[in-house]
Amino acid sequence: MNIPHPTTLRIVLADDHRIVREGIKQIFADTTDIRVVGEAADGHAVLALMAQMNGQIDVLVLDIAMPGQDGLSVLSTLRRSQPRLAILVLSTYPDRQYAVRCLKLGAKGYLNKSADPDDMVQAVLQIGAGGMYV
Repeated sequence: MNIPHPTTLRIVLADDHRIVREGIKQIFADTTDIRVVGEAADGHAVLALMAQMNGQIDVLVLDIAMPGQDGLSVLSTLRRSQPRLAILVLSTYPDRQYAVRCLKLGAKGYLNKSADPDDMVQAVLQIGAGGMYV
């Protein structure tokens, strides 16, 4: 089920593993509702890219474990500078406490990397439309 969205969602992928970013891009290539417009491989690069994009991003898909500055720190920083940005946190950690912590820090969604690709699409569409996804 696709949540209707008036325009294509512009997203940035932030993960330190290129193969993960490529896989996620492939997942989104099958939908016309989502377009990847940027990528970053570490926390500092995410913050620089988001500042450069100057609010033109709808959703940030953010890995929780990244070099330089971890996803939780990036999340906290972006929540202050871009409070309307929808952030979906990706993690290999199945522990619920990480999900709760991310949501308390302002993430709009949390998804384990072992999730089905359809769940990733649904999560991005849902938070891009203003909802939450866990």
